[in-house]
Amino acid sequence: MAWTPDPATPVFDASETAAANVAVTYTPDDSLVEGTVTGYTAAWDDGPIPLQVVLAAGPAGVTLTAPNMTGMFPITVDYLRGGAPGQVTNWDDLPADAEDIYRFVAPTVNTVERHFTATAQRSVAGPISAQFTVRVTANYSTGRDRLVLEVDARR
Repeated sequence: MAWTPDPATPVFDASETAAANVAVTYTPDDSLVEGTVTGYTAAWDDGPIPLQVVLAAGPAGVTLTAPNMTGMFPITVDYLRGGAPGQVTNWDDLPADAEDIYRFVAPTVNTVERHFTATAQRSVAGPISAQFTVRVTANYSTGRDRLVLEVDARR
């Protein structure tokens, strides 16, 4: 079997601020035994996966695209809304009408891995799958910058 890139190496291994643009394909070693690839499917094996990270499958392969990988790391934001305390674990879930942010807990890990499985449909030998790794390194300045932005918006 010939997957490109090699599933043994992470398809993305960079900072959460880096853009992702990865293509995954399968080339049969022997077209008489395996046939040709007629299409692909792909699915995440674990999560959470931020909304801007797109995993798509089509007739030519699987693509992973994202302007950045922010949102892969667990955070905690405590806020007041209508005088009542609330908590979110993702900046996108912070209510626009939150009056104040009184606590921010940055990620406690500096690297996360997520995995997806790509499957190539072969005309003779049937489907073949491989698992791929996405490795993301935290950039703590993104949380700091977002905290400043959100606090300033409430002044």
